[in-house]
Amino acid sequence: MRIPSIRSTARWLCLSVVLLLALPAVAGARPSTHVGAGGAARATVGAAFVKAPLNPAFVRYQKLLKAGTLPRGSGSHGLGLEPPPVYLPALSGAHPTVIARSFPATYDLRTLGRVSSVKDQGPNGTCWAFATMGSLESCLLPGSSFDFSEDNMILTGGFDYAYGGPYETGGGYFKSTAYLARWGGPVLESQDPYEDDYSPPGLAPAKHIQDVTFLPGRSGSLDNDAIKAAVMAHGGVYSDIHVGDTDQSIYFDGTYNSWYYDGSSGSDHAVLIVGWNDNFPAADFVYPAPGNGAFIVKNSWSNTWGDSGYFYVSYYDTKFGGALACFDDAESTSNYSHEYQYDPLGVCDSVGNKTNTLWFANVFTAASNDPLAAVSFYSLGPNSTYQVYTGSSVTGTKTLRTSGTLPDAGYHTVTLPSSVSLTNGQPFVVFVKITSPGAGGYPVAMEEPIANYSSTAAAQAGQSYVSSDGASGNWTDLTTIFTNTNVCLKAFTSGAPIDTVGPVCKAKNATVKHGKVCKLNFYVGDALSAKVNFQVKIKTLAGKVKKVAPPIGWQDANNWWTWTFTCGFAKGTYRYYVYGKDLAGNAQSVVGSAKLKVK
Repeated sequence: MRIPSIRSTARWLCLSVVLLLALPAVAGARPSTHVGAGGAARATVGAAFVKAPLNPAFVRYQKLLKAGTLPRGSGSHGLGLEPPPVYLPALSGAHPTVIARSFPATYDLRTLGRVSSVKDQGPNGTCWAFATMGSLESCLLPGSSFDFSEDNMILTGGFDYAYGGPYETGGGYFKSTAYLARWGGPVLESQDPYEDDYSPPGLAPAKHIQDVTFLPGRSGSLDNDAIKAAVMAHGGVYSDIHVGDTDQSIYFDGTYNSWYYDGSSGSDHAVLIVGWNDNFPAADFVYPAPGNGAFIVKNSWSNTWGDSGYFYVSYYDTKFGGALACFDDAESTSNYSHEYQYDPLGVCDSVGNKTNTLWFANVFTAASNDPLAAVSFYSLGPNSTYQVYTGSSVTGTKTLRTSGTLPDAGYHTVTLPSSVSLTNGQPFVVFVKITSPGAGGYPVAMEEPIANYSSTAAAQAGQSYVSSDGASGNWTDLTTIFTNTNVCLKAFTSGAPIDTVGPVCKAKNATVKHGKVCKLNFYVGDALSAKVNFQVKIKTLAGKVKKVAPPIGWQDANNWWTWTFTCGFAKGTYRYYVYGKDLAGNAQSVVGSAKLKVK
């Protein structure tokens, strides 16, 4: 069984939970589902299921965004941290127990080769995406080196672009968790470069993210053990900080590249913690801090800012480390064959009946005979306990499959001890009983439409249910309480992945002299097919076909090829196009095209 990112005694270092910001994920096609035999479930007797109040910080953020008065940094340095719509006060309260240990006085992931390169978000409100990808890249190092695309997360997240477009709306780790949890990414930076206002369709994720840990926010200046443990165990930790629109020199000392803010304004920027120095002098801040000590922090304002893109934040900074996350469980994309879900936008709110315990369920329809291997859901407080059941209908018999405790809040995947048989075209139900003492009486995460945030959220009757006791007759269809709302509960099957996406084709520009040998270089890639077939056509800019490459049959996927021929075209500019097909019969998801100039 996989427990959250801090999921075994071997990873005793970790902890849990708090937030104030964060988030992302695209609402793709939702699997069709229906309630199985046994009739519609009736409303739970005496139940009063209610939503948690919206986070006041989120409401305030939306008002400021609409009014155009949000802090956005100064000059070329952007901000963009958005609080999440759901507020979980218990996550900023008492911390879970951390095994007593001593930490080194200094620790720096840079010296261990566990930090990716510094990026530049420019003047855009996209810090949250850079902090997310920085954490994910760091947690994969030194074993695997990746440069993931922030642009893809920003442009394909599925969330509303409110009052300023995709690069100005802002976000946080709830948004980014949703994007990664639904397998929307991560994709490679080379596939979707930053700030070009375009994300190619059909890009396959390089990894499957199955767990995200929400760490405890700091309760005071010296409450740093949770962060230190996470940095040592996993890698870079996503964190919030207050910057504001004022001249940053108010908080920043350029001589020592140090930062110290002791005010009460809310956080507005996301960065990455990569280490600490307990002995960083209190006198080396823009004005003396109450004591020594600083976190080593990676920013996204380019490597020409600060200490080659890094700076040192005082332990006594009053708004640093209130919202923390580790994106540390990136698995191979062959881990599961299919993901069933209704919540591509992730946690938008939570539901409860003012108790710590609630049952929730999703009804899915099997898309193949691949067996059920795992389920995933959110815990909205530390030390939550769960039980996972399956069945064929909400009103029928359910079978206990596994149970356990989730020490940390966050998004978790739980593997089943043994797989559960499914039948193509038939409904199956996943039930979860969760007890979250720290969730404030709203223990179940749900996706719902919120204006200027998640208005594309949609649900149908017969998909998601909640119950106070889990009895077969006491289930309430969530759409009878809240419009277009589903619980956040996914299911994963094992077996060969279901291939529904065609190849991605690419092409490189070329220049050739009339009558000379021309070489066109192109690429055909496919995440799930070992072989591809492709066709290359050269056309005039008006679309008239000038030349077609001879057929070469099935070739190994994910390679570059060269088409060589003598160019007899008149001088001018042409385009050539690459079309692909995979073994499953899927036509290209992306057509490759590039210019051919004839001199």
